[in-house]
Amino acid sequence: MKWFLNLRIGLKLSLVIALVMLISFSFLGLYAYFTAQNLLTENINMFYSSSAQEAAKQIRQILNIELTKIESIAARPEIKTMDWSVQENVLKQEVERIGCMRLNVIDPSGSARSTDGTTADLSTRTYFTKALQGVTNASDPIISKFDGSIVSVFAVPIKDEEGKIVGVLTSTVDYTTLSKLIADITVGESGYSFITNSSGTVIAHPNFQYVMDGYNFIEAAKDDESLNSLADIATKMSKGETGNGEYRFEGDDKFVSYAPIPETDWSIGLNIVKSEVFAGVDTLRANMMITTIVFLIICIAC
Repeated sequence: MKWFLNLRIGLKLSLVIALVMLISFSFLGLYAYFTAQNLLTENINMFYSSSAQEAAKQIRQILNIELTKIESIAARPEIKTMDWSVQENVLKQEVERIGCMRLNVIDPSGSARSTDGTTADLSTRTYFTKALQGVTNASDPIISKFDGSIVSVFAVPIKDEEGKIVGVLTSTVDYTTLSKLIADITVGESGYSFITNSSGTVIAHPNFQYVMDGYNFIEAAKDDESLNSLADIATKMSKGETGNGEYRFEGDDKFVSYAPIPETDWSIGLNIVKSEVFAGVDTLRANMMITTIVFLIICIAC
């Protein structure tokens, strides 16, 4: 402090004023920055939560369209006969029309015939048992019992003229179909959507490898603690909750909103890299620092 006492009164006054101004400007700048960040976070939570719920409804509508195609085929008189010699030619024509891999008829015992000439026992498949109970549904990506490939299946009941369920009609599609359906559901430049099932397994993702490998966020966190935040979010998604969260994945800090897809045990997540979301706030912080320094220099000079 001795050096300060030896300074001229004008210089002392300038230094004291500069210090007071620096502290004041810094406090005001930090207050404005964190206030803007909190307000932006609240707005993001509201916006993306709404976006996730809308995306969930959109996926449900797409699934309904696909299931309606199969229902219209199941309603044809030829299909209601449950006579494969009558059904086969009709179904082969429908395969070309709707563009699926194959159509399959399953009798109440679970014995299935496919338009590609293969047969299989599907009695233990969940999509079959649901459809046999009158519930139209779509399966997770699974290994086909027909040819061993990874596929997804749309299943609807076949009803006779009296409305009695006499079998199940299924449409087999490529496992990437669901991922392609969500390809256009994005946020910002870096964001994308993904779908998990009730156990936290990825069933739709822009990176098809995650779907092929049956990647499970919850299980992955058991071997990698850095994924704990993501596993917590996946757990909430598996329970059908709606909400927001933050996590680190693939080298980026991300923000995610999630919502359950109606009439399924699936949940959709919309994520975006945090640096993109908070780019405006970071620019505000940089501008405030520059402005503070400029005003401080001007005031000291005066």
